[in-house]
Formats: sequence, structure tokens, C-alpha cells
Amino acid sequence: MCCNKTFRPRFCVFPGYKYCGPGCSGPEQPINAVDAACQVHDICYRNFGPCYECDLLFHYILEPLTHFPSKEGRHARIIYTYMTLQLFIRRLFR
Repeated sequence: MCCNKTFRPRFCVFPGYKYCGPGCSGPEQPINAVDAACQVHDICYRNFGPCYECDLLFHYILEPLTHFPSKEGRHARIIYTYMTLQLFIRRLFR
């Protein structure tokens, strides 16, 4: 018998994170400020759908976190760089 539910594998970009990555949406508390930024992005997508404004807000929240001289700062820089590219591409096709 086949089930009609769509299977979405849980994929978190960084091990231990609760909100950063497709299918990685809690429900636990975020583990740090970067994970909390990802949670805000997930909530925005849930409320408004995948839109440019949600990505722009996420980008804005992440920027100050990129200056941390730590693993968390490196994670913020990786996601921030990816989102910079995504925003550029979305502006081209808007």
C-alpha cells in the first residue's frame, strides 16, 4: 500500500543546527544566533512563501554575525555568501 505523504529528508547544512537547511525546521530551540536567523527565515517562508523579502531579511540578520571570529561566524559567512548570490539571481529574474 502506498502512502500519499511526500517524504522530505531532514537535511541540516551544519551538524547540530535545528533550522539551517531544507527540511530542517525545528521544533527545538535554535542552538545559536545563526540558527535563530535560519528560524526567522523559516517562519517568514511559512507565513509568506519563498519570497525575495524573506531572503533579504535573512541576509540583513546574518550580516553582523559574519564578523564573529568563531565557527558560528564561519557558518554565518557561508550562508551569507550563498544568500548574496541567491538575492542577485532573484533580482535578475524579478
